[in-house]
Amino acid sequence: MRIAQGPVFVQCKRGAANLRHTRRMTGSVWAMPVESLYQELTLPKPAPASVVAAAVTARMGIALLIKTLAVVGNRNSFEGDRDKLKTLTEAAQRESSKLAEVAEDDVTGAPERKRSEVPMNAAVAAEAALVLCAEARAIATGSVAVDIEVAVLLLTAAHRSVLICVGSNLRET
Repeated sequence: MRIAQGPVFVQCKRGAANLRHTRRMTGSVWAMPVESLYQELTLPKPAPASVVAAAVTARMGIALLIKTLAVVGNRNSFEGDRDKLKTLTEAAQRESSKLAEVAEDDVTGAPERKRSEVPMNAAVAAEAALVLCAEARAIATGSVAVDIEVAVLLLTAAHRSVLICVGSNLRET
């Protein structure tokens, strides 16, 4: 392992791979490649950790929801309510924005907020997105319906995860 001067980097060899890790996260969670976020999550430091992972997971679930609504709306055979599709999509985008903020807050926010407020914000957004998925189930048919089911699984896992974090954080105080 080698530690460099300047911006703090730790470089270690694992087999043939040469992995580079930052000791402290710099920049936005959302501006980094997925592989970089993965590497940040592997480091032995407080953040990013479970809440960031849950927020990212929930956002991926919402992305599947939004994609499904767009695919359904683009079908020539769609005879449903296009205003309903638009309303669901806009609501999903709002919840996605809240989750993006949660991930940033969990890395950069004040410790007292990170204990319960930040993860609860993630739980509320994931739960709201689950309600949207329930509404989308009635609209999404055919092969894209599976994307709603996967979105539900991702959102449920994220929701449960942040509630576990809150419970753990509250027991520690």
